[in-house]
Amino acid sequence: MEFSYKLNQAEYLLAARIAVKRPGRPWARVLSYGYLTMIFLIIWGALLAGMMLEQQDLVGITAAEVQAPHAVRELVPASILPAIGLFSLALLLLRLRPLRSLERKTRLEHFHTDPRCQAETTVMMTKESIAFRSGTGSSESIWGCYSTWGERNGVLVLVTRAGFRQILKIVGLSEPEKIELRGILSAVLPKK
Repeated sequence: MEFSYKLNQAEYLLAARIAVKRPGRPWARVLSYGYLTMIFLIIWGALLAGMMLEQQDLVGITAAEVQAPHAVRELVPASILPAIGLFSLALLLLRLRPLRSLERKTRLEHFHTDPRCQAETTVMMTKESIAFRSGTGSSESIWGCYSTWGERNGVLVLVTRAGFRQILKIVGLSEPEKIELRGILSAVLPKK
């Protein structure tokens, strides 16, 4: 099977939002949460150490406010809970990714400066390999180099085992051609 396409800006941005799972990395998400937990414990431990030093008057600061017998009950809402709240808010903001506009701008800049994104590409696909040819060069790979694929709204993304995403525009294909393409992909790669 052979077809040609040229990506536009909207399709390039859509390809970045197509979620595909890379096999062999089940612990990546767990590790990212583990790192965040370690940061939290470090900050919390630093606060506790600071409170203990202040309570013992080892830092040279008078602790007239915490000399009462119920000092711990006063320190928790005054020091620890606000720190936990601020840390949780920071994690929430990081999770919501407020910098999406910056990511979009970076992707658009890449689209406009990379000649591979602007070139018309011809794809030759068989059950043994896939080849790409454009004005910027050509390449051919066996299917063993790819780990998975995903599709949305006429844009297909092939993911190599190294994590590189190859974008294919299939919106211009006829329905029988799309069925043939998906048949080849289903036979050689898992869809995740």
